[in-house]
Amino acid sequence: MRPIFLGLVVLGQALSNQSSPPTGEWVDSRATFKVDLRGGFGTQGPTAILTIENTSSGRLDFPTPFIMPLAGPGQKNNVRIYRRGGQELEMWGPHVDWVMTGKPVPGVSAADGRPLTSIEPGAKRSWTFALLDNFPQLRSPGDYDLEFLYFNETKEPGVWQGRVEMTRIPFQIR
Repeated sequence: MRPIFLGLVVLGQALSNQSSPPTGEWVDSRATFKVDLRGGFGTQGPTAILTIENTSSGRLDFPTPFIMPLAGPGQKNNVRIYRRGGQELEMWGPHVDWVMTGKPVPGVSAADGRPLTSIEPGAKRSWTFALLDNFPQLRSPGDYDLEFLYFNETKEPGVWQGRVEMTRIPFQIR
């Protein structure tokens, strides 16, 4: 098992039929990561809202979260969906070639080509992912789990480094 970088896992809440939406949270020494699941009804499907809060005393750059198809276990995707019981859903959607270039450009990590998002101390930034865009199988009613993975193992000045491994967040499509 890999060592976890200064993290504390707060378990996700139970299925979405409870009064509050399913959430997951991860806290480390310089940032808080929170995932909220909304929806799951009708044709719009569920959305995942990721919020990163910079709890450090200085501005930090964070690799910008995204969802896109990539091959192999080294995926940089931040969201994976599983049917309850363990089967990972296949991800669909356009491939974004900038991730694979590795060419340094302003606002992009020189080490791995991912765009960076700057967050000031005490500030938060949120991203919303419409999960049906990449997981059309979520049109089928059932019990699912969302896994949020986020990492930056490259040492760069002013860039957050660490690994977030939240407990899977259970949710239901009706």
